[in-house]
Amino acid sequence: MSAGKRYVVINPTFSGMGRGGYRTHRAWPLAHWATLIRRMHEERGLTCAINAMDGEAEFVSELSGLPGTISLAGADLKALLGT
Repeated sequence: MSAGKRYVVINPTFSGMGRGGYRTHRAWPLAHWATLIRRMHEERGLTCAINAMDGEAEFVSELSGLPGTISLAGADLKALLGT
């Protein structure tokens, strides 16, 4: 991540994601996340940092391939922020 660049962090995964049937009805479809990412990038010039745990990287891979994104899947957020 570059200092001075504008980012928005999104978290398209949800707690209990690995548990079959657990609140899956509450998950926002990936297509909706993709639309949000495109609009924030094209209309606002924002880069979307996609937050996910290591085990969720495959789930968010479709999103992290979109223009204007970086993947934070499995990243140590404290290290990224320098805290």
